[in-house]
Amino acid sequence: MKRWQLALALVLACSFLGAAARKPAAPIAARRQHSQTVHGVTLEDPWAWLADREDPQLAKVLKAEVKYATACLKDSKALAQELFKEYKARIPALEESPHALSNGYYYYNRQSMRQEHSVYYRRQNVANAPEELLMDVNKLAKGKRYFDLDIFSISPDNQLLAYSTDESGAEVYRLWIKDLKTGKTRDLKLDYISDFVWQADSRHALVILDNEIMRSNRCYRLDTSTGELQLLYTEEDPAFNLGLYKWGDRERIFLSAGSKNDSEVWQIAWDDLSGSFRPIAGRQPNLKYSATIHNGDMYFYTNRWNPDYSIGWCPLDTCGYEGWQELIPSPQSYSLQDFTLFTDHIVVNYMYAGHNQLAIYDRHDARLLHEIIPAEPSDLGLWNNPDPSAPTFNYYLESWLRPYQIFSHSFATHADSLYYSAVSPTGYDPENYVSTSISYPAPDGTLIPLTLIHKKDLPPAPNPLWLNGYGAYGDVESPWFSRSRQSILDRGVIWAMAHVRGGGEMGQAWHDGGRMLNKKNSFMDFTAAVEYLISQGITAPDRILIEGGSAGGLLMGAVTNLIPTRVKAVIADVPFVDVINTVLDEELPLTVGEYKEWGNPANPDEFHYMLSYSPYDNVRPAVYPQMLISSGWMDYRVGYWEGLKWAQKLRANNLGNSQIIYLLQKDEGHTGSAQRLQVFRNLAQSVAWGLYWIIPGRDK
Repeated sequence: MKRWQLALALVLACSFLGAAARKPAAPIAARRQHSQTVHGVTLEDPWAWLADREDPQLAKVLKAEVKYATACLKDSKALAQELFKEYKARIPALEESPHALSNGYYYYNRQSMRQEHSVYYRRQNVANAPEELLMDVNKLAKGKRYFDLDIFSISPDNQLLAYSTDESGAEVYRLWIKDLKTGKTRDLKLDYISDFVWQADSRHALVILDNEIMRSNRCYRLDTSTGELQLLYTEEDPAFNLGLYKWGDRERIFLSAGSKNDSEVWQIAWDDLSGSFRPIAGRQPNLKYSATIHNGDMYFYTNRWNPDYSIGWCPLDTCGYEGWQELIPSPQSYSLQDFTLFTDHIVVNYMYAGHNQLAIYDRHDARLLHEIIPAEPSDLGLWNNPDPSAPTFNYYLESWLRPYQIFSHSFATHADSLYYSAVSPTGYDPENYVSTSISYPAPDGTLIPLTLIHKKDLPPAPNPLWLNGYGAYGDVESPWFSRSRQSILDRGVIWAMAHVRGGGEMGQAWHDGGRMLNKKNSFMDFTAAVEYLISQGITAPDRILIEGGSAGGLLMGAVTNLIPTRVKAVIADVPFVDVINTVLDEELPLTVGEYKEWGNPANPDEFHYMLSYSPYDNVRPAVYPQMLISSGWMDYRVGYWEGLKWAQKLRANNLGNSQIIYLLQKDEGHTGSAQRLQVFRNLAQSVAWGLYWIIPGRDK
């Protein structure tokens, strides 16, 4: 061997050894015997013990995870710091929300770039009225590791503010009443509150309380002066949750009970301080509806005639179920999302091919008068229309490339006037970017919508690509503007969203096509997106990252098991991956109520189907991609142990040398941090890690 070859070999060897030394060994927690037999199948789960918060060995496991994650994230730390600075630089010096009119006052909030939380104000709707400070959330949150505000409700006499707070991240909210004249606040010592509606006397309110497994199952009348509770209704079916709302006629309050497939609604007079709710229609299988009253008539948002919903109507005095009439059906291929009633008009929000649009009808004869169809795919909806006799209505609009705006639309002239526009980042120009909607075929021939966003001056393909997915609960992945997404796009990465079945982009059939015994369609749709993007030369296996959270984390887990070598990296945030163990445990929050989404393990066919795709149960020896798994210690929706157990099993079966990182956020729940800068820190960390692996030219 020549001397220079020997020297080069030594350098390469030293470089390899140095790189190897920098990569710590992945920790794998101890296995413990644990098994259960269900429908003749024995389920072995050697890491089941990690779900026990009281186990003394758990702290050691989590400490090892922190050490490993810290070491693995060193390579992307500098980029994370750079991204964090970019995110902060895009925060406006002062950001103010739109002013929403309610009962004679305009309500709004502000947040400066140095504040973690908003400050709430109001101003009376009269000339030269002074601004009133209602609440500075920053002061309430001071010294607390976590603080989130949920209920925010002003009494009918405008003198009291009811609000609820969570100081743990577990989504357990406590109720407070603030006197807006004196500034004094009372702690009602009422926890697990999930809904609140004032009654007419500004003293009593109707409230919903959750039980210990977070099911909203009890409705009370609350005396806010004394804290006394009067039970009005208890929901006994564990598949149903309760909610309260006022919609349309302010003289009534509605109580709803809803499951995945069914609902029931009751009503009570706003000023009835001693009576009980009266039913509108009995509970019927697969019937979902909500109700409102306007000008002596009752209107319904219901799937009675169409799985994609219609507007129903009946006279108030003869409004039994048999008397319902379909007033405005959903046109074919359209999904009716919601509607608002006005004196002479009904404004309807439709979805067509995954895109929102508005339609204005004559309220008296249901004639279609006019439509509002955005020029680009947008999230479009009705916003704060308190006066049904107004000559205009307000709607919001947001796209992938343009921030949130609110317009006031004239019924008479069809003209729009801009009411509010969110602040764009300094120097941002939407004309520098491209948003494209295309479709690709799934294995069964179904065309799946795919959104692609990138800079106009994109380098030659194949490019790094960041592919997102969710596909559950009928949720629609509508366009949203993101200040942080700009940091991905500006680095030459394509950001993409696969609108897989299980979501609601194409109506109820799209949801049904990706739930229960059709759930695998979601996974096949997503893997087809990966293969399509690679086959078209848009990206390559070593340049593609996939990301999803919660039920989208299930999608990531299943896809990783199916095509582990076709992607470079995976981000799974609060991932629902331990499907079988979760659905078998009826004591866990949400389990029973989720049976109509995933399946009931008491049914052998549904159990075996879920077992066949459950990510945790289907990990096999393979070369796995780079993986970043994150969980929240206070998360009651998806336990921290799901991601933790999954990480152990993946490492134990990994035939390659990829890093499988588990990050536990100790002071967070399912929705992450409630502090803006901490949200940015967490985001910068995960985005930097992802970019490190998919942008070519880095020393890995």
